Amino acid sequence: MESGCTGGVNRDHTGDTPFPAEGLKEMLDVSMTYKQAYNEVLVDSAVYTSNLPHSIAAFYYGLLPNEGNSTWSKVQTTAMYVAFLDHYNLTESQVPLVEFALDNPDNHGMLTDVSGGARKFVKAHPYGYALKKWREENPELSEHPEKIHIELRMQADMRRKASHEASAAIVGKTEAKGVKADAKVVKAVVKPAPKAVVKPAPKAVVKPAPK
Repeated sequence: MESGCTGGVNRDHTGDTPFPAEGLKEMLDVSMTYKQAYNEVLVDSAVYTSNLPHSIAAFYYGLLPNEGNSTWSKVQTTAMYVAFLDHYNLTESQVPLVEFALDNPDNHGMLTDVSGGARKFVKAHPYGYALKKWREENPELSEHPEKIHIELRMQADMRRKASHEASAAIVGKTEAKGVKADAKVVKAVVKPAPKAVVKPAPKAVVKPAPK
């Protein structure tokens, strides 16, 4: 309960110092700054279990990029959600099932309550079939489930690295454009003014006075 994970969101930004229990708000604030970082919250299992079902506020899927359209992620979460409701005799209005849409936030908002269609979805997508397919696609993780969190952490680190590189590239392009713009300004400043063309004054025409 005291060590936490290394890497991702940490109090000293070095990956070595996890946030204490009273620093939950600070951790969440930092997480919003480093959105590509991997983080986790350690919960006292005894307290968590003794407070069920109230320990759970909602079920969700689609929080990781490209996960929203993943059949496995949706099937697994929805199946657990329906089983949870049935076990504790709860309704969909008491505990929601939330779908995150990080890849398509303009379709129906950043997150959507999909509780109403959970039972219909589970009936149409048997959990056993999805589990079999996931095991076939991830044989190493299937045989060693204790490595799943390590894999998730590695994927998060790769996303964070890619995000930082993309941000650095954008900054570099912006700075390059700024340098070019400054060069144009300098050229405009030092450009010699055009020479004035002095035209000779017209000669006066002197008419002889009348006799």
